Amino acid sequence: MASRRRPDFRRAVRQAVENPVLARAMGRATTRLAEHGRTAFEGVDFQALRDEVKSIKTAAIADLPRLIDWFKAEAAEAGAQVHQAADAQEANRIISALFATRGVQKVVKSKSMLTEEIGLNKELIARGLQVTETDLGEWIVQLAGDRPSHFVGPSIHVPREQVAELFSRVIGEPVPNDIETMVGIARRQLRQAFIEADAGISGANIAVAESGTLVIVSNEGNGRLATTLPPIHVAVVGIEKIVPDLMAATTILRILPR
Repeated sequence: MASRRRPDFRRAVRQAVENPVLARAMGRATTRLAEHGRTAFEGVDFQALRDEVKSIKTAAIADLPRLIDWFKAEAAEAGAQVHQAADAQEANRIISALFATRGVQKVVKSKSMLTEEIGLNKELIARGLQVTETDLGEWIVQLAGDRPSHFVGPSIHVPREQVAELFSRVIGEPVPNDIETMVGIARRQLRQAFIEADAGISGANIAVAESGTLVIVSNEGNGRLATTLPPIHVAVVGIEKIVPDLMAATTILRILPR
């Protein structure tokens, strides 16, 4: 049965396409991403590397139950407490219960698309917790009351002029439309959140079964702060991230940062 798109969806799409501010932001971002993409794979056989990673992931999916049990056992041996949730609701319940038991009130988050998908922020805020996104792009869309539009660049749709306006409201004084200045403001504003946090939440890019290790790839210091400074670290990880060993993980790391 074919579904019909709602009129409000079509209207939103039309407004977005006709929005000159959004067009300017997307034009800047896509041009920059295309340039970075061309340089990132210079001297690399991208197709061969992609096929190798695909082979690793396909084999892992075929062996997933064993790898999950292996990872859980090794992570527990290393001192972690591992929970396996059947769906978004169960994952949110597990995390909420943990935080309630430990008296958590303030949470800092590193970038995690999975927590966006399961609606974790909404759940925690509804329970009275203070949740602060610490990835720069995620923090921007949080301040705007918006949602991420891209898994690498969450605020790719927000022009820097609008970011300056958002930051002006946060600090209560005019902020210039200057990237270096705005990054400095974000660093100062978020620093206290890290210090006061009762718990940190992150995702993970790879879960290694043979050692119970989580691999987190980040180009901002917030990832390290969110996972090490608070007394509790919760990593929300999809089972598709599991690979058998460090050899597989290092192969993936040859392509993932690029």
